[in-house]
Amino acid sequence: MREGAEPVWLIALVSDLPWADNPFRCRWKTQFDAAGTSDFGEFVRGLTPEELAECPYHDGSTDWVEAARVAVELVEAGGPDPVDGYVQADTHTVCTPWAIVSFFAEPIFIDGDQLGNGQHRVCAMKLAGVERCPIEE
Repeated sequence: MREGAEPVWLIALVSDLPWADNPFRCRWKTQFDAAGTSDFGEFVRGLTPEELAECPYHDGSTDWVEAARVAVELVEAGGPDPVDGYVQADTHTVCTPWAIVSFFAEPIFIDGDQLGNGQHRVCAMKLAGVERCPIEE
């Protein structure tokens, strides 16, 4: 975000977002480095469901499809503060509220051709089949 400016939100296709390039806090970082591949997407798609569930972003406690859907609706509804809109409308349903708020409190953004923030969430959304999510311009 530009210093002192309101964030500008874009709706991105999750499939177009890059995979993590340096999953430094990933539960599977050591194994990824040892695998001898630079394609993190290929690596995580090769993990078993049990292995994926060892990560809190993949353990089933967060419905990423629903969280992204609500976050996209908040952006599309307009207004200066999507989180305020979320609280006011009480739109949360079955998903974990922190996941919705995370889109705005810790925005996903692209830095060059890599993720500048949001590696874990993008990974979780890609594997959950999320179609669209908000990112910061």
